[in-house]
Amino acid sequence: MGMLLLLGVAALLLLPPLAEHARAGLQPPARTLPTPAPRSLPAQGLSPSPSASEQFAKAAASLGTGAGPAGGVPVGCRVNPDGVSGSCGAPVASAGQPGRSPYSSITPGPTAQRATPGALFGASMAYDAAGSVNAVILFGGARTSGYLSSQTWSFVDGVWYNDTPYYPGPEARWGAAMTYDAADGYLLLMGGCISPPTAGFCPLSASETWSLSATGWSPVDVPSWRACAGGSSPGPGPLYDVALSYDAADGYVVLFGGAYGFVVRLPPCAGGGPPPPPPPVPTITVQGNTWAFSGGSWLNISSSTGSQPSPRYGAQEAYDPIAGVVILFGGTNRTEMSTYPATSDTWEFVGGNWKQLSSQGPPDGRRGGQLVYDPLQTELLLIGGALSEGVPGSDIYAFSSVRQGWRLIRPDTPPVPTAPDARYSAMATFDGFDQYLLLYGGQTASGSAFGDLWKEKTGNWTELSAGPSFPAVPQARWEAASAFLGGSLPGSGSGLLFGGQQCLAARCLPLGDTWQFSRGVWSPVTVTHAPSARYGAAMAAYPAGGYIVLFGGCGILCPLGDTWKFSNGQWTQLHLYPSPSARYFASLSLDAADGFLILFGGCLGGHQLCPASDTWVFDVGRWINATGGFPGPTPAARFGAGYDSSSGYAVLYGGMGVAGPLNDTWWFENLTAGWVQLPAGSNVQPIPSVFPTFAYDPLDQLFLLWSGCNGVFCPTGVPFEYPFNGTFPNINAPPQPGHPPPGWSLWFPTGFWFPPPPTYGGTPFWDPNDGPEGYLLIVGGRAVSGASTNYSEQFVGGAWNDLTPWT
Repeated sequence: MGMLLLLGVAALLLLPPLAEHARAGLQPPARTLPTPAPRSLPAQGLSPSPSASEQFAKAAASLGTGAGPAGGVPVGCRVNPDGVSGSCGAPVASAGQPGRSPYSSITPGPTAQRATPGALFGASMAYDAAGSVNAVILFGGARTSGYLSSQTWSFVDGVWYNDTPYYPGPEARWGAAMTYDAADGYLLLMGGCISPPTAGFCPLSASETWSLSATGWSPVDVPSWRACAGGSSPGPGPLYDVALSYDAADGYVVLFGGAYGFVVRLPPCAGGGPPPPPPPVPTITVQGNTWAFSGGSWLNISSSTGSQPSPRYGAQEAYDPIAGVVILFGGTNRTEMSTYPATSDTWEFVGGNWKQLSSQGPPDGRRGGQLVYDPLQTELLLIGGALSEGVPGSDIYAFSSVRQGWRLIRPDTPPVPTAPDARYSAMATFDGFDQYLLLYGGQTASGSAFGDLWKEKTGNWTELSAGPSFPAVPQARWEAASAFLGGSLPGSGSGLLFGGQQCLAARCLPLGDTWQFSRGVWSPVTVTHAPSARYGAAMAAYPAGGYIVLFGGCGILCPLGDTWKFSNGQWTQLHLYPSPSARYFASLSLDAADGFLILFGGCLGGHQLCPASDTWVFDVGRWINATGGFPGPTPAARFGAGYDSSSGYAVLYGGMGVAGPLNDTWWFENLTAGWVQLPAGSNVQPIPSVFPTFAYDPLDQLFLLWSGCNGVFCPTGVPFEYPFNGTFPNINAPPQPGHPPPGWSLWFPTGFWFPPPPTYGGTPFWDPNDGPEGYLLIVGGRAVSGASTNYSEQFVGGAWNDLTPWT
């Protein structure tokens, strides 16, 4: 055991460039933007009398209090993309009452409703005004630790819902822009930074554009002439901190400016050569182009807009429906870490052209503020931002396109309990369902993240949350035992997690708690009698008996040799003879084809007895020693191997043998044929590994092999996935058309990809009940520092998503 814990410290490897190529010589088809509808604007300098937005706001406010035809029950209303009209639906539950996410057919329990996205800055937030949604959507963002989020949340009727388990989306990022595209009927997400912020800069930015609708996230089908190294593209390219808003008068989304990261991660163009090396001194490239998005494609309209704002990123942009114009303010052209200039000019975009309204403030120049149209006040509100010296502000300004001027609402004052503290890179939007402006999170002067939530209505601020609140989750651990037991009804059943070891560097403590995972939510299980605290136990579901079996492990006493079953919410010890000898780090798996469990190997304790090479079968409530009962070879002695339990075959990979880590692959054919080995040299061979994450993903029809320890690095830090095609019974048969021979292959998923931090000893299980088609969940693990983690990583459709409720 000591040898394993001293295997070394991993050096994290850089992500290799993706093997994605643009089509040689392919040019986008010529296209034009839709013709704007006839414009009817109020005379400059005059206030509309009385405005449609004011009438709708009064009606919505009245209905929201229970007055009107609903008979005292509040009615939810939403604002249409034009900002001046809307509709009101059926009576809705008040805040805190049971509800559901608009993106999910699953109704979370009360515990899930108390969750929030946590302390974040640089996330993307917008109101989805589609009739089937009507919710504020938040995606991504960065934590104070620098860890990036890939979670998708919806905010409805005062309640946050985590939609990530149901609709996984883009990889984790901060600094992406998001707006509702009313012409195309979905939320549009563009760019962002896919690496942790470095002194406010973006080391690595993304170029893809995504849409979000009631059916979930989808990459927008911008054809293969998108940006590539050594070539050009009609798309904006890999940018972050762009200004983005929907221009309802002209009927398309308008994007301005943005910046490239230090290193532009792009696929090579055909004949274009590799991407250029990063600059010796971190610098960024600031852009000054104007782009329009319509019908699923981008179009550069910079040459047709006449005079336009200077290049900048972090500018504030929003649409003013009263005047029918897009307003742009501020931003910075900062390209080096030693300076922080910020502009204070104001521009309007109307009819496809930019027009400067003022060359300097007030307000003071800033970047990372929030500019939001408030239909209740018929003005644009500018909230906070990083001022010229990088100090966050708490001032609030209002802008009226009719007056073409700014007015100060709240000066930059010391913190007061009735308004948000100074911040930048916060998230804000007008919530058309709840009829108030919503402000969430942001960054402090020290760079840490806020987790508070505020609403603003007719000039009054109210804090909706004093801080983040989360449902209970399992604490950090590694080598926990897990299994998923399905119920008799479709969609029933839950995952079970038991024990593990919590480590702070070299100091570790065995755990003895039991957790249930159902419909995306963890719940502690209260039991009257349970196995003692332990880690490295073997556990698998036994469907024939309708229960979960646990065997052995290592705790205060080590090794352990007791057998337990979990059924109907309780643990029961099974006193069986014969039984496998006491051990830990053994492999236990369901052989679904034969209906019994297979146990192999493990560490028996002591240098002379570890590892083991015996095979046992659990069937009809008893253990059967099957060692030596098969013709042909059997796997070498090992422990800490990866073992699958859901493919139909018990599959064994790697582990620690007598001479070190192994990388051989075996499966259990049946009680007659016994073990069958994949021939050495079949396709790509993964590196030898002990404590790898190894599980079967039936959605993608592959075995996922991730990280582990290789005898030198622990964890390895290798950012590769090795899928295994296992046509097990036909291993020696000639390959069939359309069916590759069984074996491993190195796999890079399509699109941009951000895997979880490398760990070893993570606990995986396949959850068939959550999401549209189920997903693989990997819980915990041990990091390069030796500390155990509480990561909850979802793997679905070839992509990773972090489900960890960070504070």
